[in-house]
Amino acid sequence: MIVGEKIKKLIELSGKSVKEVADEIGMTNQNLYKILKKDSVESQLLTLFANKFDVPITYFFDNKPSGKANAASIGNSNTTIAVAEGGSRYEVGTSGAKDEERNRLVAENEMLKRLIAEKDLLIAEKERMIQVLMKREG
Repeated sequence: MIVGEKIKKLIELSGKSVKEVADEIGMTNQNLYKILKKDSVESQLLTLFANKFDVPITYFFDNKPSGKANAASIGNSNTTIAVAEGGSRYEVGTSGAKDEERNRLVAENEMLKRLIAEKDLLIAEKERMIQVLMKREG
């Protein structure tokens, strides 16, 4: 599969139009259509598309003639899409492990926010105490 076709598949799988993707990455849809017809694409653009669709850059270089599927994560960390080489088979599923990891990170983030708020209150109390002690000495 040529690189342009792989980019086109990623756009289709994302559920967005070529125009929407072009707008999001800051190029005209005419330029994006030209890229979709190319056999090879500059590394800067490949990096841009890899980041946009959250796929490893090696996704664009993986030319397995065996018909085995390449996995690509599109949209968010929960969606896995298999793109079959030489075919149009797509499989969409969610990863429970990724959901658990995301939930764990969200919970940890909330806990750290609470700790920071507690520390801020403690610092404010200490600063107030310093001001009171300084007034007593003066």
